[in-house]
Amino acid sequence: MLPRLLNLDAPSSIPENSSMFTHVKDTRRPEGVEGTQISFDILETKVWVWIIPFSNGNTSIGVVGPTTYINAIPGETNTQKLQYIINQSDYYRNRFEGIDFLFEPHKIENYSCSVTRLCGPGYTLTGNSSEFLDPVFSSGVCFATESGMLSAKLFLRELRGEKVDWDKEYTEYMRRGVNVFATYVKEWYTGNLQTLFFHRPENPDVKEKICSVLAGYVWNEENPFVKKHDKVIKNMAYMINMEKEKSAV
Repeated sequence: MLPRLLNLDAPSSIPENSSMFTHVKDTRRPEGVEGTQISFDILETKVWVWIIPFSNGNTSIGVVGPTTYINAIPGETNTQKLQYIINQSDYYRNRFEGIDFLFEPHKIENYSCSVTRLCGPGYTLTGNSSEFLDPVFSSGVCFATESGMLSAKLFLRELRGEKVDWDKEYTEYMRRGVNVFATYVKEWYTGNLQTLFFHRPENPDVKEKICSVLAGYVWNEENPFVKKHDKVIKNMAYMINMEKEKSAV
């Protein structure tokens, strides 16, 4: 709301994607750890289904993909469209087949957003009000926490009479983290990050460094997957694909 009131809205660098989601009473939830884990199924390189189990027995089901894809899903209603998507999932089809949705699925079009400024006289934008990338890595939680804490600390310093360079200490800092996460989101949809995720045998060191980034350590430039984020994913995916081509010859 505040960015709109201050005329700060700006186009996002993330491709135009949309989502559709609902909740169900998860009567066929797997026993054990699997039933408590957030998981996903990739239907196509740019289209994926999420499953988020809640402690009350309900589960969130959603699909994300290019807006053109989401709008072209067969069906007259959002319920029919999401049911169609679930039927395309070999992994989740049986678990949710025939289960009623608790509400008509909501659709959010072109959800990624950005702003021209993160702060100015008398205001600071934090959390999703400043930037929303994509739900694939839940980066919003990271940025909401970091931006909220940082803006509060800077504001307290200013109250004590200290000079605060908001553009440098807040905007530049937050933009660095956003840019790292944005690279990972983009490379997910190019398929390059998926190539690294599903390559076998996996490299434990690479896995640890990527997991560190996705856990929110996007300002740790000791990690080459942060410092060289704009090159490392595509370069490694290229090498893996080249090895696969050589093996196939």
